[in-house]
Parts: sequence; structure tokens; C-alpha cells
Amino acid sequence: MTEFHIKMIELPAPKDEYESSYGVVTENAPIAELTEMIHRLHAEAIAMNGLVQQLGIAPLEEITAYAPARLLTEVPSDQQVKQYNNDHTQSVAAYVVAIQQELETVPIAESDERFVYLPDIFKDHDVAVEFSESTFHEACGKWAGKPREYWARESFATRLVVMGALLNTQRNALFFEDAFRPVGVQEGLFKRRVAWTRADHPDWTNDQIIQEAKSKTAVKPRLASHKAGAAVDARLKDLETGNILDFGHNYPDGGALVFPQTTFITKEQWLNRQRFQIAAGLSGLMLYVGEDWHISYGDNLASLAPDGHVDKNYVAKYGPIKDFDRQTGEISQHYIGNEIDTTFDF
Repeated sequence: MTEFHIKMIELPAPKDEYESSYGVVTENAPIAELTEMIHRLHAEAIAMNGLVQQLGIAPLEEITAYAPARLLTEVPSDQQVKQYNNDHTQSVAAYVVAIQQELETVPIAESDERFVYLPDIFKDHDVAVEFSESTFHEACGKWAGKPREYWARESFATRLVVMGALLNTQRNALFFEDAFRPVGVQEGLFKRRVAWTRADHPDWTNDQIIQEAKSKTAVKPRLASHKAGAAVDARLKDLETGNILDFGHNYPDGGALVFPQTTFITKEQWLNRQRFQIAAGLSGLMLYVGEDWHISYGDNLASLAPDGHVDKNYVAKYGPIKDFDRQTGEISQHYIGNEIDTTFDF
């Protein structure tokens, strides 16, 4: 992991629109600071070569980062965020759903790789980490109120360990919000997302509401990487203060502000997001195009580059499953036939 290329995806920031429409002040983005952070993280990744080789992580040739033209000078007010989301959420949702339609064409060759328990594997490698104690939402059927299932496919889990160790060198830690979602959980969370969106946007049509819900929460097993044990939702925590780092929103908010390419954020919020994305990339993981907290590996989403292009030659090795043995990690029940493409009832 000695040679690599930094690919900067330039993001336009409409200075006049932001300042006239939302009453915010913008400034040039400190791209040099981002570049310095990337080189620092890359150097730490090289220093971790023993762990990387031990876990069988392949070296990366290119690191992708988002480079906005301008950023906000101050954290926007709740009213400014609400107005921004009202103005931009539909266009972002349409963009993400269009990409999802491409992702549905990605073939899945299920490997049947076993699941491992994330708290155990992080402990085994002495990597600082934290797991949310929040339970599954009341919409999640028989899983409502039960502890979240912090399990993942083994190869994915090892890459998460590398990401966590890399972040530890910066005095940060992964704060996991969610991982594997058993049958009934993803289905319930989609219903929740529809209800939230309808409450936030009572003037929207039903099609607009469903489109936004789809862009944030998978509507069928094929797109539900949490069901595959191939995705986690996570944030960053400061190991010195114990605080969650500011990404510009809470988890699991909807709207345009959670879009990884938004520029309606401050320098600090942008650098925090980029630290998360770069550490994931250096560990062989992919950030989801629609949410800045969702990372995956080996699923159909991993065919997607940060610039929105799908690798036509990619074949996913993890697909959704119904259940696995909590003692051995071996998969015990698969989706059969058309079940994988059945839209959830909402």
C-alpha cells in the first residue's frame, strides 16, 4: 500500500443561491487540509501493514474524496436546514433511486460465507469501538425493542477492524448504529421511513414520499445489504471527549443533508465526513451514495463508485439471507426464487 492516487470529485456549491435563499455565508473549502488528512491516514495504513496482511486486505490504488467549491462558515439553523431539505430532497432522492435501479441488475453469486460477531472480533484485535445500545424500532415486528444484531460476514468484519484501527490512530472510533437486520426489521424500517417522510412533507404526493423512502431504506431484499450481513451504519466518536463527531445531522435522518455529496455543511462537518469515507476506502469498504453513515462490502452496492458509476463487471458475493446460526455463524436460511425481489408491504 505504498502508491496511490487521490481522485477528487469536485462538488459545485451555489454561493449566490445559498446566501440569498438560505441566509448563510460561505467560504472556500480547504482542499489542502483534506489532502493532508488523506496522506496522514494513508501513512497510518502503511504503518499497519502487519494487520492488513494478516487480515488479507488488498492494497488500494486510488482513494476517492469529495472536494466542494465552498462550504458554510457556520452551522445552519434548524429552519435553514428544513428549507434546504425541502428544496433539494426530491432531486437527491430521484438521483439515488435511479442508481438503485442499476444496482438491481448486479448479479449475486452467494458465497455462503459465515457471519461473525463484531464486538468479539474488535476485542480480539484490541481495536477501540462502541456499539449503540438502542433497540430495534417499534415498527420491526417481533424484533421491536430487542437489541440490535451486530453481526457481519467475516471478510467484511475484518475490513471493519482495519477501518477501526486506522481511525484509532486519529483518536477516533467507530460507533456502530446497526448491522445485520433479521426478517421483519428492514420491512418495518421502510414503513417507518414512509411514515416519517409523510409527516415531514404533508404536501408531497404519494410517489414523492415513496421515492424519498426508497432512497434511504431498501424496499426489497435484493437491495437490503443489512439483510446480507454486508452493510453497517456507523458514525465516528472522539476517543478523548466521548462525543459523536458532527456530520451535520443526526442518525437516521432523512432529507438531502445526509447525502454524502451535499455542500450545505461546515468545514468541520465536511472533514468529519471525509475522515469516515477515506478510512473506509483505505480499508476496502464502500460508502453508500445516498447516506453518509452506510458502508458495505461484497454486496451489490459495492459495485458503485463514489462518482455514481456502476462497475458492469462486478459480481456480488453476498446476498440477503433470512437467518444464520448464532453459535457457528453458518447461514441456515436463504431467500428462495422471487422472494429476493418482492417489494415490502407498506
